Amino acid sequence: MSKTLKHIVFWLCVFVFYTIMFSYEENLESRVQYNLVNVPLFMVAYYLLDYWQIPFFLNKRKYLLFALSLILSSSFISYSCKYIGVEFLGGEHHNEQSWFLHTSEFLAKSIKFYTPAAAILFIKSHRKALREKEELEELNREKVEAELKYLKSQLNPHFLFNTLNNLYSFVITGSPKAPDIILRLSEILDYALYKSQKTLVALGDEVKTIENYLELEKVRHGDQLNVDFNKNIEDSSVKIAPLIILSLVENAFKHGTTENIDEALIEVNLKQYSNTVNLDIRNTAAHASSLPDEKSSESGGIGLVNIKKQLKLTYSDRHEITVNEENGFFVTSLQISV
Repeated sequence: MSKTLKHIVFWLCVFVFYTIMFSYEENLESRVQYNLVNVPLFMVAYYLLDYWQIPFFLNKRKYLLFALSLILSSSFISYSCKYIGVEFLGGEHHNEQSWFLHTSEFLAKSIKFYTPAAAILFIKSHRKALREKEELEELNREKVEAELKYLKSQLNPHFLFNTLNNLYSFVITGSPKAPDIILRLSEILDYALYKSQKTLVALGDEVKTIENYLELEKVRHGDQLNVDFNKNIEDSSVKIAPLIILSLVENAFKHGTTENIDEALIEVNLKQYSNTVNLDIRNTAAHASSLPDEKSSESGGIGLVNIKKQLKLTYSDRHEITVNEENGFFVTSLQISV
């Protein structure tokens, strides 16, 4: 429906409404005649206000001109109504017997003729506010999605670099576990490159990728690494943001399997119950080592910084993460409400 047609339909509805609403006061024919005068004046009041007085005076902060224009338009509309009532309708409607307009009568007529205009402008303003709110929410969603994609693009290459290094070492040494390793690596790549591009993934998919990653690290480090992965999951189909848990596990390996550590220990405990996911990771800390998130980008600490940003963007106040050093171990704890 075109804008012009919408306006025509609206004013016809106003005409019918006022005719029916006040028909009990007088006969229908008289009411129709009266509204043939009223409705056009309603229209004048609205179009003057919406297309001239508000955009040219009020919106430009010309408040005095706006007030004067309202007085002039109200006077014009009120006296037009008075003139038509006296000259053409015989003054029989609402005692329109003379040209003189009392102050109270002037105010009453002004309020009457500007009431539909005010109602229309209120509705338009409300609809505009709702549209702007929806547009702002959409912009915020797009901004969050863009930031998440950026953070994922930083996390994924780092993870892929590590896994490709692992594969190179396996092939060079001619490990008999190479076929199984290649299969696990292909599953990791499939998850990191494709499945992780979704906003949310099943917790079970993330856990499967973590298990593959841990197996690769076990082969890579051999007897120098002790890995303990404990999981207690009620529903593996629960949706979570991808790569966060996996990246925290990877971060533990970055800081818990350095050359300064003779025998590394990585302990991962993952629990899911109801709408809560709890993750606790303990990894051996190198001597004179600072907390992972305090390290420079050269030592890989940027991974944890990005994980925290991704958590803030995805879960806002529905998560809590802490990183501490306790008795020679880095302890990372994460709780998410999904």
